[in-house]
Amino acid sequence: MFLKKFLASTKKMLTGSVASLYNICAERLGNYYDYDTITLKRFLAIHKTKKLRLLLRRGIYIKNIAIKKWEALIHENERQSKTNKISNYKVSLKRFIITTSNYIAVKAALLALCLKVDKELLEYVRNAGYNIDTSSSSAYNQSLSNALQQVENLASLATSLKNETHQLVSDKTTPNHAEYIAALSISLGFPLKDDILLSEFNAYLSAVKEMKKNERAQTTRLVQR
Repeated sequence: MFLKKFLASTKKMLTGSVASLYNICAERLGNYYDYDTITLKRFLAIHKTKKLRLLLRRGIYIKNIAIKKWEALIHENERQSKTNKISNYKVSLKRFIITTSNYIAVKAALLALCLKVDKELLEYVRNAGYNIDTSSSSAYNQSLSNALQQVENLASLATSLKNETHQLVSDKTTPNHAEYIAALSISLGFPLKDDILLSEFNAYLSAVKEMKKNERAQTTRLVQR
């Protein structure tokens, strides 16, 4: 018994050691771009094509490592540029899932109530905000009909949230590299280099936003005088 436990423990330890060694070697054998070293052009190209191999600077490409590097880069870009696209996507997706689940559950309960009166189902749909009148047979049928129409509002909301979620991950509304450079160059008053780093671009963008914020504040003060 002791020998069996010892061998199992040793196997687990060795397996963990091999995995750790693999990760260390993978990190060292491949060198990837990060937030401070990637250009805006390369960042947008990866975002559009989803080709994570473009993250590799030199060495051996390993997909799992590239995914982690890309996720870290995306989050750092959001933090530095003060955007909330990922957060908004997660919130929208969660709302879509909850709304869809509620729609399916409530509609199933209402359809079941059309066949047979059930106290538990009645309590459930009433707690969900649907008024079911059991004072008479005709009132019951009419209230169920009204509730079935009402529940379709959830279906409409779910569709809206689905479209919103798709919009957040759509590339169709994302400007290309040239458009980004042109727009910011106009705001700054001088041309930006084509190979500008993502970190440099965000720094310039932040400066422009601050400048416009100060201009709006100044205009408001002048108007109030």
